[in-house]
Amino acid sequence: MFDATNHPVTDIMVFGGLDGVSEIQLKATDSVSYVTAAMAEDPEVVFAVTSEIAAELGTGVVIDAGIENVALELAVGETLFGETVNPIGAFSLLRFLIGIPF
Repeated sequence: MFDATNHPVTDIMVFGGLDGVSEIQLKATDSVSYVTAAMAEDPEVVFAVTSEIAAELGTGVVIDAGIENVALELAVGETLFGETVNPIGAFSLLRFLIGIPF
């Protein structure tokens, strides 16, 4: 993996045996046009995409990452905003103790 979350052309490189290196671009989106535009820019790179996009484009063209876009959005939302709906979370308790309204 690269240090940056948005690395040009390749997000991950897989090293394996005699085959050498496989470069994979990860696309977490529900937009077919976004993925196909990226594929047109870098036709030599393999793309791993959400299950919805893989179903639309076909697994012969892309790799199904095995996660649906909705599940990904929920996981990200819970990670980033879970505290805003959990009144007894650590950050909510801290806000209460220093007098910041919920």
